[in-house]
Amino acid sequence: IYLDNNDNLYFGETILNIYHIPTKKRKLLENAPFLPKKLRLGNDFEYIIPLANDKMLMATMAGVYEFDAFKNKFDSLNTDGGFWFSLQEFADRDRHGQIYSFDPFTGFCVLQLKNNKYHKKYESKTSPIPRHFYDQNDSTVWLGTTDGLVKFDSKKLKIVRTFKRRDGLPNNMVYAITPDTFGFLWLSTNVGISRFNPTTEEFTNYKSDNNQSENEHNRHAVCTTRDGRILFGSI
Repeated sequence: IYLDNNDNLYFGETILNIYHIPTKKRKLLENAPFLPKKLRLGNDFEYIIPLANDKMLMATMAGVYEFDAFKNKFDSLNTDGGFWFSLQEFADRDRHGQIYSFDPFTGFCVLQLKNNKYHKKYESKTSPIPRHFYDQNDSTVWLGTTDGLVKFDSKKLKIVRTFKRRDGLPNNMVYAITPDTFGFLWLSTNVGISRFNPTTEEFTNYKSDNNQSENEHNRHAVCTTRDGRILFGSI
């Protein structure tokens, strides 16, 4: 889900939807003339990530695309070796412009842009599926995955550590990550919410008896409000 500066809410199902909040009008883009044919029906929009200048990065069942909302234009990203033309379960971009992606065929990859093409610089076929991404600083990104919280060095392109139940997580399924103003990371899992201190590497866990609606949450479903409240989506 992505909310732009004009109060248009973008969200994906089997087709791309745009909901204009002030007028409460919903637009389905299944037959829009600017939509590539293979994105019109049956190709779920798995992730929608905001970029600069009214652009969005979209991971779909038909590959990874960049969407220009101002021009109503989709562009498939140019890669070496015909990458990103199939099912993509995850995609995000860090502050260096590197794209992180996952598909069931090549696994978890990091790609860098050079000479107008994205080149694969890191690959792990055994990596768990990423569910959410947080770019903390110039060298550290955090990945919520199907098998723990992963600390990844975005400069050296390597996994620094994976935190699991043995380290204090309530559950190894980490659906979403968001920071608060105190430097903690808040995580949603299959067994409640967890607060993680990146400095001490300690977890504080909260379950439904702490006024949560549900213990089990959903991937990529988190929002921080203007007054600092954190909203997680549950099932």
